[in-house]
Formats: sequence, C-alpha cells, structure tokens
Amino acid sequence: MAARSFVIVAVVAGAVTGPVASAASAPAPATASVQAHAMSRPAETTASADAIDLQVTRNGSLAMTLTWSGGSGPYDVLIDPTTGAGRFESDVDDTTITVATEPDRGYCFEVFGADGAETEQPECVSPR
Repeated sequence: MAARSFVIVAVVAGAVTGPVASAASAPAPATASVQAHAMSRPAETTASADAIDLQVTRNGSLAMTLTWSGGSGPYDVLIDPTTGAGRFESDVDDTTITVATEPDRGYCFEVFGADGAETEQPECVSPR
C-alpha cells in the first residue's frame, strides 16, 4: 500500500491574497486603528470632504494643545507617540483639545471629522 500525503488548506472569508506580512512588519496598534477608521467611512464621503487644518502648540513639556478647522464634529483625534501605543480621543465636540505628553517622546496627531474630513497628513512634533 502506497503512503499518501495530504495538504489541507483553510479558506477564511475575506482573506487577502498575496504574501503574508511577518509580525515584524505588522502595523503598530495606532496605525491599525487609523486604517480601520479610514476603511469604515464611505469612499464617496471621504473623497468629497474638505481637509482639516490642524495646528499643534506646546504647553510646556507636559502638554500640547491641538486646534483645528474644517470638517464637522464630533471628531476623533489620534494621539500617536513615537514610542508606545497610540490612542484615540473619540467624540470630541470642540475644535480644541489639550493632551498630556511626555517630554522625551515625539508625537504625531491626526483629526477625523464625522463628515469624512481628515488631516491630509499627520502633524508631527519632535521631543524636546
């Protein structure tokens, strides 16, 4: 009797074809959140929305104030330090927010409006 080898292939709904990324090249948690947030909005809303203009001002070494115009709220604000996990401040009704920071870290910020408007690129601030 001849020995036979079988290869079992599992198919997962929604799987992506092509090479699989290694854990070393996987996006950071904040990046994955941004991608999920961007993909959850309808394409036609995102394409027609205006960009949000974001300004970042240091408040000493332990806080930064973010002020923006454009889009409509409530807003989601991504606070993404250069080291460590990023986080979202969700359902922000105002166009100004002050966030606690650490003096030895750089930060990148993005703002997303309820109408699909968003900052064109992250606003990044280097550590002091």
